[in-house]
Amino acid sequence: MVAVEDPNPQVGGRGIQMLRDAGIQVDVGLHRDEAYALNLGFMKRMESSLPWVTVKLAASLDGKTALSNGVSKWITGPEARRDVQRLRLRACALVTGIETVLADDPSLNVRYSELGSLTSQLSASQMLQPLRVILDSRCRMPITAALFAIESPILLVSTEPYSEAFVTQLPVHVTCLQLPAIDGRISLPALLSYLGKSCNQVLIEAGATLAGAFIDAGLADELVLYQAMKVLGAQGRNLLELPDYQMMADIPTLKLVDERKVGADMRFTLRLESNPSLSNK
Repeated sequence: MVAVEDPNPQVGGRGIQMLRDAGIQVDVGLHRDEAYALNLGFMKRMESSLPWVTVKLAASLDGKTALSNGVSKWITGPEARRDVQRLRLRACALVTGIETVLADDPSLNVRYSELGSLTSQLSASQMLQPLRVILDSRCRMPITAALFAIESPILLVSTEPYSEAFVTQLPVHVTCLQLPAIDGRISLPALLSYLGKSCNQVLIEAGATLAGAFIDAGLADELVLYQAMKVLGAQGRNLLELPDYQMMADIPTLKLVDERKVGADMRFTLRLESNPSLSNK
């Protein structure tokens, strides 16, 4: 019994055919959907050369991510924040923007100390960190950023070269990549094409502008939204920056595939079904 054929064109189907040629009955398709769901990143990358893209979001009941003065710690509770570490653990790459780095100075690592019993099930060789990808169009990354202190791979992506003086100060685990620009910003399709060479799953943890850009461009496959039972007020900072849609027919459509309580918060997993506005671009 085979749930689904391997979509890798280098090997897909050959093992099944060898068994059949040897006179062994092979049935394909049992629990296909379940098997596919367990391997979404690999399946998508084999079929399209692009990774599975998840956008992680956290907001209040009124759709805000911070107070008007920028204070955001903490909207969600400790259980939700621990759950985010599981998302990071599953990701091959974690993408954020320079604005998040400048505002929060995050480390962007998997905090294994917060994973509880799961950590005890992992060997030291399994406690890996995702590739941390920073989108920095105009080369504003400070050499003092906290994320440099953790010795796991970092990719700095810009649309122009970093200065030689900056590059010579970078730790050995940091790589610089120059990609083309679209409207003055890093080309997101070019970024995913690059990451798709080696990454099955990419997690976006970014501010309203970058998260909204992935959604509006039709490049996000899935949203994971942590919603806190709080309200932050009319002047709070919005969850996403999206176009001013003028017709209901133009808005992106999502499908709720999972909802569950995580501590005092709710976690919603949604899949992007369509984005009609792309046809007008």
